[in-house]
Amino acid sequence: MASSDRSNKAKAIRTSVSKASPKASSVDSQSVNDHSDTKDVGDYDTCGDCKKIVSRGHKALQCDVCRLWHHIGCEKVSADVYEFLCVHNDEAGLRWMCSKCQTTYLSVMNYICHLEKAHERLEEKVANMDKKLDNLMKSLDERKIDQIQAKATGIHCKVV
Repeated sequence: MASSDRSNKAKAIRTSVSKASPKASSVDSQSVNDHSDTKDVGDYDTCGDCKKIVSRGHKALQCDVCRLWHHIGCEKVSADVYEFLCVHNDEAGLRWMCSKCQTTYLSVMNYICHLEKAHERLEEKVANMDKKLDNLMKSLDERKIDQIQAKATGIHCKVV
């Protein structure tokens, strides 16, 4: 079954499944509650950590980045956090990431910060070099003006 079909069925089932006792959940509102209700026989998800089947009765979360399901025990998510995520799954700004995606996210964000700082340093160097170039051009222009005036004075003196 295509994942978009599953998402559409999950939306329809979400209203009939109690959030107080969810079997599998994600913060993403498209993949909440018991996702096995939306599956055909033989169509199942495996845990992104232990690779075992995530089925009815398993408390699991779907990562909003990699879209894989993870048993809360495999991800070391407490029951309180799991319940909180289930209750607040419709909040637009709330996302859950598995530990692998979280590690990758932090690594990428650190690298982006490093690149931003390097970019700022390069911008400063370019600005400084631009100022130096302007000063050099002014000094060359002044020398040329002085040279031209000296030649003009020399020519004027020879003519007179």
